Amino acid sequence: MPVQRPDFPKPSDPNMLFYIQRSMNANTVVYAANFRADGTLDPRKPVEAFWRRFNTTGERKALGFMEDRLAYGVRARRIGDGEFEIRLVAYPERTMVVRQAGRDAVTVEMRIGAHVVRPVYAYVEVDEGSLIPSVTGLKFFGEDVSNGKAVIETSTVSGGQIQ
Repeated sequence: MPVQRPDFPKPSDPNMLFYIQRSMNANTVVYAANFRADGTLDPRKPVEAFWRRFNTTGERKALGFMEDRLAYGVRARRIGDGEFEIRLVAYPERTMVVRQAGRDAVTVEMRIGAHVVRPVYAYVEVDEGSLIPSVTGLKFFGEDVSNGKAVIETSTVSGGQIQ
């Protein structure tokens, strides 16, 4: 899998589905499956998002209220038994499907073009040249489920719209 920023640490959290890195610093948002005690996905919150603060000690930290509501939060909707459609709040057009694959085990898939992929990570290019930083580009990195090859989707952001 290509690495956008080899100088940034890669998270290795239990039950991690994928993660987001940003150009501005090594802090990373991790998306992980949220299991109940019986090993099944929690239907109220099957995926949790949190910070891995790599620019300090690497500690785990919850997303702030605005981060969860406007940027890095994840929303889920049950679409079958042990199956959920998830969307990132900042990019609701991008859907992923999380499926229970056994006790304390899941799969996650999304489409990039004609490929069905397992998302590995996304990289967000941020312009910090103004009072409020803005996203200028986005890359999704995934692994094609049929052959294991890397698949990358590159998007630009203009006027708040992903293209």
